[in-house]
Amino acid sequence: MTKYTIDPGCLSKLNVTSSYGLNMRHVDLLIKHNVLRVQGYGIVESSLSNLVEGVHFVVCLECGRKQAAITTRHLRWCSSITLEEYRKSHLGCNTSSSWTDTHRIKTTDQRQAQSKKLKDRFQTSEGEVTRKLISEASRKMQASEYGPRAAQHLRNYNARPDTRAWRASKSKAMWSSSEHREKVDQWHENHRGEVLASASNARKYIKSHFTKPHSMLKEALVAAGFNEFLTEFEVGFYLIDEAHPGLHLAIEVDGCYWHGCPTCGFPGVGDNIHLDKKKTSYLVNHGWTLLRFPEHAIKSNVSACVDKIREVVNQLSKGIP
Repeated sequence: MTKYTIDPGCLSKLNVTSSYGLNMRHVDLLIKHNVLRVQGYGIVESSLSNLVEGVHFVVCLECGRKQAAITTRHLRWCSSITLEEYRKSHLGCNTSSSWTDTHRIKTTDQRQAQSKKLKDRFQTSEGEVTRKLISEASRKMQASEYGPRAAQHLRNYNARPDTRAWRASKSKAMWSSSEHREKVDQWHENHRGEVLASASNARKYIKSHFTKPHSMLKEALVAAGFNEFLTEFEVGFYLIDEAHPGLHLAIEVDGCYWHGCPTCGFPGVGDNIHLDKKKTSYLVNHGWTLLRFPEHAIKSNVSACVDKIREVVNQLSKGIP
């Protein structure tokens, strides 16, 4: 067995990690960036003076130890309080160093390598034993009252006024940063497909309520014998108010106030007009014929709207574009 000896004036990596609350990966990065110097199998003790508080470590205000980040695990060891309680007791304190924040997020290659390592591990005989242990522990936990008690505890915690106020202030501070907003906007731009797919999936869990104009038009269509139209029909990333899938005919009911109406003098609310244009382009580009009826047209003469729909249905049935 090889024996490693540490030169005089040097410390082992393990000694450094325990003294500064770092992990081995952070120590290796500090060495790579010439913050710490290596001699033989140890780290030169004098180079530890290069570590700067706030940059490479923070000091726990409960126990005085140097830590790369103040974590729940550390607080449980030193003072038995939660991270939230620590932040409240020491307002404005740093709970992590800038170095930790910068190098906390794993790269794509690191995540993929870790995932592959775990998958390979579970393909071995030892992995089979681990799976059985996890399965048995999960079964026992579900059979006990732990699940309901944990869920109730989380509900109670989230309902606490101080918790809601703290999260609200944290969220407000985060979204007040132009840097954060630009970062989010950039991510949405680079992952457009994922964002739209997520929005489409979210719509399945949103309870839709008919507006009065929509209800009037639907009732008039049924009374006129148009039973082929499906309400809230999903096409790609969008939901159509009333759709005839066989003819690829889409009907949208637009509230004058919300979607804008030159006749009624409403400019529209928010990005609704822009979003309506995008929805129209998407449907037309995917072979749909789209009819839009403003609220005032339906309320003033719903029969005329049905007549227009009948005319288009007859044309599409005969193959007339």
